[in-house]
Amino acid sequence: MWIEAAQLFTGFVFYWQLNDGIFIEHFAIETSARGKGTGSLVIRKLADLFAVIVLETAPVAKGEAAVRRIRFYEALGFQKFPFPYQQPPYSSGFPAQPMQLLAINCEVSASVFEAKQKEIYKKVYGISE
Repeated sequence: MWIEAAQLFTGFVFYWQLNDGIFIEHFAIETSARGKGTGSLVIRKLADLFAVIVLETAPVAKGEAAVRRIRFYEALGFQKFPFPYQQPPYSSGFPAQPMQLLAINCEVSASVFEAKQKEIYKKVYGISE
């Protein structure tokens, strides 16, 4: 996504199309551009384009950076799914990683969580149950 106001490359977002929105796999803003509204602008633009946005991030137990990241998303309207979530390994032989699943414009119920997790596992990680 190109934001016309940007004069320099300041970050990127990788996402996957879901049935009713997108799953953000990776979102990064250049360190020098953080705290200036760039990340918020990107998320708001995505929210204008897609009905639902789901993403995974490190849980608060991973430290202060994870806490700040979750606060950033919550300030934009994301809600945490209150259920344990494991990011499958990208390569065999590695363990799954505990993560936190968040969503905006989406009910955070157990049934929605199960459906989103199943869809993400299948489309992103190639895992069919």
